[in-house]
Amino acid sequence: MKPVAVILVALCLSSLFPKYTLSADQADATSLVLAGGTLSDAAAQQLEDALKQTPNDLSIRTELLGYYSARRSRSESENNPRQRHVFWIIQNHPEAEIAGLPYAQFDFVQDREAYEQGAQLWRQQVTDHPTDPAILRNAANFFLLYERPFAEELLKKGATLEPNNPTWPEKLGYLYELGSSRKSEEDRKQAAIKALAAYERAHALYADDLQRSYMLDKMARSAFDANAFDKANTYARQILEAAGRQHRRWNTDKATHHSNLILGRLALKAGDVEKAKQYLVASVNPPVSPQLGSFGPNMTLAKELLEKGQRDVVLEYFQLCAKFWKMGAATLQEWTSIVNQGGIPSFGANLEY
Repeated sequence: MKPVAVILVALCLSSLFPKYTLSADQADATSLVLAGGTLSDAAAQQLEDALKQTPNDLSIRTELLGYYSARRSRSESENNPRQRHVFWIIQNHPEAEIAGLPYAQFDFVQDREAYEQGAQLWRQQVTDHPTDPAILRNAANFFLLYERPFAEELLKKGATLEPNNPTWPEKLGYLYELGSSRKSEEDRKQAAIKALAAYERAHALYADDLQRSYMLDKMARSAFDANAFDKANTYARQILEAAGRQHRRWNTDKATHHSNLILGRLALKAGDVEKAKQYLVASVNPPVSPQLGSFGPNMTLAKELLEKGQRDVVLEYFQLCAKFWKMGAATLQEWTSIVNQGGIPSFGANLEY
C-alpha cells in the first residue's frame, strides 16, 4: 500500500469501514498513522531505537505502524515489522483505538498466516475480557470482513453491554449489508430487513441531529432493498428536507444524492418515468461531495432508465457527473460511447456506491 493509499483509507473510513464517523480518539490514532506514513527510513529507525527504551509507548508503535503500512508493497520481508507491531498492540492494548482501525488488520487472502495469528490473539482477548466493550468492538472490526458470524456475535454482546450506545446497532447494520451484491434477491432482501431494523435502532439512540441525519441515508437505502417502499420514501424525503435546513457538509451531498435516486426508483416503480428522470438529474445538480468525486456516483437509476430506453437523460447525467468525477473521466467517456451505440454499460461497483 503506497502512502497515498493510506491517506485515502483515512479519508474514506466513514463510508467504507464501517460507515461510521471517526471519534476524537480514532482521529488521533489516524493522525499518528498518517504522520508515520511520511517518515523517512532514518526517522523510522530512530523511532525503533526509541522503542527499545520505552517498549510500552503506544504512540510510537502507532506511528511506526503507519510507516510500515505505507511501505508494504516494497517487499514481503517488510511485512514482518508491521505484523510485529500489530501483534503487540493486540496483546498489550486491545482496547486502544488503533487496535480497531484498518491499519491494525490483515487481509485474509494476502496475509493469511498473519490474519490467523491475529485472529487467535483476538479470540484469546475476547475470552479473557468478555465484558469489555472496547475490546469487543475492536475484535469485531478485525473479524468483520472474513468471519461475519463471529463479528455479529461480538457486536450483539456489545449492544447488550451498552444498550444505549448507538454505534453497536449501526455497525450491525453495516455487517448485514456486507456482500449484498453477491446475494440472491431474497437473501439481499432479508439482509436489508435486518440492516434496516439495526439502523432504525441506532437512529433512535443518537441524540445528535447531524448523526441522526447521517443514519437516515442508511435507513432509506436499506428500506428500499427491504421492499419497505413507504419507509424508503419517508426517509428519503426527510433527508432532502433536512439538507435544506443545514449548511452543506461532506456527507450531506452524498445523502441527498442517494435520496434523489431512491425517489427516482420509486417513481419508476409507480410508472412515472418523467419524474424518475427529474430525480436522476437532481441527484447530481448541484455537483456533489468530494467522496463521490473519488469513487463516482451511483448508477442504479441510470441503468434502470436505460433499460426503459431513456438514453438522453442518462447521457445528460454523465455530463453532470463529469463536472465533479474527474477521476472517472475515461470511464464516463466509455459509458457514453456504449450508450450512444444503444448498449447498457456494465457499471460494476458504481451500482453499489
